[in-house]
Parts: sequence; structure tokens; C-alpha cells
Amino acid sequence: MIPCFNTHVYIKNLISLLRKKTTLDILIYDDGSSPALHLNNQCEDIKFLRNNTNKGKGYTLYNGFVYAKRNKYTHVITIDGDLQHSPDDIIDYINEDSSIDFLFGSRELSRPMPIHRILSNKITSFIVSVLKNFTINDSQCGFRRYKVSSLNLSTIVNHGYLYETELILNSLNSNMTIKNINIKTIYEDSPSNINNIKDTLSFIKLIFRYIFV
Repeated sequence: MIPCFNTHVYIKNLISLLRKKTTLDILIYDDGSSPALHLNNQCEDIKFLRNNTNKGKGYTLYNGFVYAKRNKYTHVITIDGDLQHSPDDIIDYINEDSSIDFLFGSRELSRPMPIHRILSNKITSFIVSVLKNFTINDSQCGFRRYKVSSLNLSTIVNHGYLYETELILNSLNSNMTIKNINIKTIYEDSPSNINNIKDTLSFIKLIFRYIFV
């Protein structure tokens, strides 16, 4: 699944690179891009969904997972639509043991990643790891593989980027298995939709809600 928002300049190249590695179905979910994303010569194994207005990455992922469950997919691999992940790495996700509940992409948290993102990622990854008693190296990485049956889709509070953290907190339990996969670190000139101050405060609220509710 590829959640997209205004990634017009990347999406066709991303699909082409993915197709060199796999023939698995691809779900492109346009989160209200303006103008709307359009793909010519779509194949049957490329599905396309769209939010009429921008709803947030979390809302888009949630509905993508619901689509996967309804259509009886066993696993979903998520990759961001801005080429900040290397499509070459998808083979590692595909080839991993299908019994693993969560596969987390693990980037090297160092330059060229911006320093504020390095610090934020290390702090949030540490807190989530402690709360769930698992080692999660890169809690903010959007390149993941989920076993659909292991996802708790009953609630969605965070419609933005923090939904991926919320999903870990709500779904992961001691009976599950996870694995961190080393992937390439790519930081170029694609725009970020992350608001550092706002998302930090939202993360604090999420943790307090998880601990005390």
C-alpha cells in the first residue's frame, strides 16, 4: 500500500521501480492530492482509492487496512509515496517469514536525516519499545509489513502520522513476533508534512492516553 499526498512527481517512478522487484498487488491511496493523482495504463494488479479531501496519513492507512481485510489479504507492506524509501528493499519484506506479525524498517538514524528527526525518532522509539517490551529501532519509519490478522482496527484517534505509533500500541502484544529490517536511509528534497511541535505534543497525549486510559 502506498499512501500518497501531492507526490505526483514521484509516484510513476516508484511504481516502475516496485514492478521491477515484485508482481504483487499494489494499492495506491491518494489522500486528497490537489490536483488528484491520475495513473495512465493501470493494470489489474494496481488498485486505486482516493479521499476526496486531505484526511491525513492515519486515516488513509486505516482505510487501506480495512480494504485489505475485506479483500482477504494476509499481509500489507506500506511504503511512503515520496521515494524516501528504496523500492529495492521490498524484497527483504517479501522474503521474510510470513508468521512474523510486524516487520519494521530500520534506518540508520544519522545524517543526512535532519538532527531534529534523529532525536525525535530515537526518543519515540525508546518510549514505545519500553511500553511494549519489544525493541523497535525506528518507530517513525513508514516502510513496514503487517500481518492483517494482527492489526487492531477498532479505533483510530490519530488521523496523521502518529497513527502508525497508535497502531503499534493498540495491536502489539506479548504473544506476537516482530523483526527490525535494516533499510537504506534516504533524505533528499521531498517535502515533509510533519509538524514537529504539533506532532510532539500529540505523541505525548497519545502516550498518556495509552498509559492511563
